[in-house]
Amino acid sequence: MNRTHVVSELKGIVGESYVSDDPVDLLGYTRDFGGEPAHWAEIVVGPSSTEEISEVMKLANRERVRVTVRGGGSSTSGGCLATLGGIILETLRMNKITEIDEDCMTVSVEAGVTFGKLESELAKKGWMIGVVPEGGLPGTVAANISIPGMGFFSSAYGCQGDQVVGLKVVLPSGEVLHTGSQGYPNAKKQFWRYVFGPDLSGLFIGSEGTLGIIAEATLKIYRRPAVMGFEKLSFDDLDNAARASHEITQKKLAIYNLITHESFYRAVDPYAKALPKATIDVFIAGTNSEVEERRKSVHEIAEKHRGILLGGEDSRKYWENHFIQAGATYKNGVGPMVTYMIPYSRFQEFTDVMWKVMQRHKIKKCWIGAFDMGNCLEHYNAAFYHEYDQEEYKKVRDAAGEMMETALKMGGTPYRIGLQWAPYVARVLKDTEFFKTTKSLKRLFDPNNILNNGVLGI
Repeated sequence: MNRTHVVSELKGIVGESYVSDDPVDLLGYTRDFGGEPAHWAEIVVGPSSTEEISEVMKLANRERVRVTVRGGGSSTSGGCLATLGGIILETLRMNKITEIDEDCMTVSVEAGVTFGKLESELAKKGWMIGVVPEGGLPGTVAANISIPGMGFFSSAYGCQGDQVVGLKVVLPSGEVLHTGSQGYPNAKKQFWRYVFGPDLSGLFIGSEGTLGIIAEATLKIYRRPAVMGFEKLSFDDLDNAARASHEITQKKLAIYNLITHESFYRAVDPYAKALPKATIDVFIAGTNSEVEERRKSVHEIAEKHRGILLGGEDSRKYWENHFIQAGATYKNGVGPMVTYMIPYSRFQEFTDVMWKVMQRHKIKKCWIGAFDMGNCLEHYNAAFYHEYDQEEYKKVRDAAGEMMETALKMGGTPYRIGLQWAPYVARVLKDTEFFKTTKSLKRLFDPNNILNNGVLGI
């Protein structure tokens, strides 16, 4: 790459103030929120519109320059790191909420709109989105779709991909693709996803930026509930906890269930003696009467599965502080978050196996839990280290590698891949038609292989 030429061209596209190849500026883009090692880009560029992204990609494609897309950098899997140098394309200047459509019950946003801003603006009009990720205030909508993200309310609404009505995507060639109803020239807005045969939106959901750059997105919105109720349940058996969460979700009693293993409480207080094997935080939404009726049903389910009621105050505080939970968590250090999807019935099995891995590697700060996704569990395994402690760093990295290998062998499927899971996934899937098809799509959309290299294992 002729860096001087490319920098000059980029400045002509986005303006001189929004391009840099200064190492001081580039340092801030070498890491994300997780434990992946630093990777250096050569240039960072901040476009402010879909048109500017298009021109940047035309330049990159012409000059064969690698491009890595980055939102708020709150990922923990390394998906926004420039593994092969090139350009970091940061979307944060694209921060407009372009429409809140109360008729179609959708919100349209640019790629760099953060969930903090989106939640705040929707709340003013009495609306909310279906999935509020735990990534905190800096998480951006387009990046979350590309994972696809999960979080608060996923028990009721699924993943962020399920919320997508339509997208505007810049392809590696610089061409702009509209998916959903807006792909039809006479449709003036996004109101329906499944039009004209194949679900083109679905190609980009979960593709982690490998096939195109999500520049704008339209999501479903929902009326904010009149009342939120909270319950915390305690269990001395992991299977009972999973069965209780499953039944609560089956009966549509809650919009969010979080199962927390005893390891979390031991990390908080290493000297604690009598601890439950697991707790469940339950969020209930509706009118006053609906919340009370559902609360009674939750109590009955807890009793049926030998749970103990702990009241709702702790869960309420958890929700009220949901956008700062990530910051509080990472006071324990940084590190990989090994997350994957499993059936409810295998919660105890996976938890027991992963807890043994962590204990065998003698990890100082670690815990396990699961988010209820409505038809399965997102099983997460968190391990932390402080970067000055190289011995602990090696132990955590080794444990994470073993957990990823083990999860795949046991039949778990990664929640997000990024750089973290890529080599493990590539080994497991390499001979499957699934992986071959994914690689074929990559060649079709990105024949010069310039976009988001290293993620997905392709």
